[in-house]
Order: sequence, then C-alpha cells, then structure tokens
Amino acid sequence: MNPGDSGTTVLGRTAKFRGEFTGAENLVVEGDFEGVIRNPGANVTVGPQARVRAAIAARDVIVYGTVEGQIHATGSVSLRGEATVVGDVLGSRFSMEENSVLRGRVDPSRAGESLPATASAPVRVPQRPTPVLTPRPVPAPEPLVLRPVEQVPVEQPLFATPPAEISSSYGHLPAGLTAAWRKLDSKAPVSATGDAEHSPVHDPSKAASSKA
Repeated sequence: MNPGDSGTTVLGRTAKFRGEFTGAENLVVEGDFEGVIRNPGANVTVGPQARVRAAIAARDVIVYGTVEGQIHATGSVSLRGEATVVGDVLGSRFSMEENSVLRGRVDPSRAGESLPATASAPVRVPQRPTPVLTPRPVPAPEPLVLRPVEQVPVEQPLFATPPAEISSSYGHLPAGLTAAWRKLDSKAPVSATGDAEHSPVHDPSKAASSKA
C-alpha cells in the first residue's frame, strides 16, 4: 500500500495524534499515535519509524515499527522487518519475519471480536529508577597487639616439708600419724597402740654372760 493511494489517510513522521481515530479507509501511521484506532473495514499500516500505543481494530494490519496494544483483525496480521508488537494478536492469519518481535499471544479463535466501547491506550507503567549502589569504604583492620601470657602460679604440694624433716619432728603429731611416719622411717613393725616395736638386737657378750 502506498501512502499516495486514493482513500488513504496518512499521519506523517512529524505528526503526533492523541485520542480515537475512526474511519473507513486505509490508514498509514508514520509518526506518534496514542489512543484507539477503529478502522474495521480497511487496513492499518504502521511505518518503520512509527510508535503506536493504541488498541487497533482493522481488516488487515501490517506492522513495520512499534505497537503497544491489542490488535483485532478480521483478516491478517503481519509483522515485517524489525517490527515489535507488545500485546495480544487476535487475527485469523498471522505471520512475522525473522527480525520481528512479538511479546504476547496469538488467538485466531477471537479474530472477529470487536474492540470494546471503552477501549483505550494501554496504561504505561512508570519505570522505577535503578538504584545507584555506592561502595562503602572498608575499614582498615586493627593492628595486632601481642600481649605477654600471664604465668599461672604453681600450687604448693600437700606436704611442703620433706618426709625426713617430718620424721625428725613428728613428736607433735597425733598418735596415729606418728606411728605411720615411724613406720615409713624405720620400717619397724607398729603395735596396736601406735608405738613402734623394736626387736632385740643379738649381742654375743650378753649371750655368754647369761650362759655363765
């Protein structure tokens, strides 16, 4: 379809249209269009530089540029070149070339469905600004301080006095402990009373006198 054909309405590249377009002849959009296009008995062509944010109802729809919105076609829908369509396509026939992009569904069963009376341009969701991540400075590590190890005091033994000194001064100890220390010192037998029992020493002179 050429823009110069009779019975064709052309919105040029510098044109910006806001609102609802209703017609019965072919429409070529080369500029910026936002709203609703109702052209059920004719064709709608979106040029390579055009940006259309609208719901479209036509017989055949040919897209070279960008369309954001639902497309209703009683005939065919064609995406050519680097066309981009964001929205569902309701048409009996659908085709797209290799570099074209469709972000939506194709439903031929709803090809004859007309646009609702309350149809409007798709709501543009505002994009949230990308947060800027500011790197935080990493604090320098604290210097390593070496501290001397505290010496643990050594516990004194239970008996600080050597056994020899204790044995020489065990007179002040109780009877039971005195006998125990004497046994350790002399290895002499200890009587039941706690005193050491000394065996008589063999003396030959005493033995001779006793015999005489």
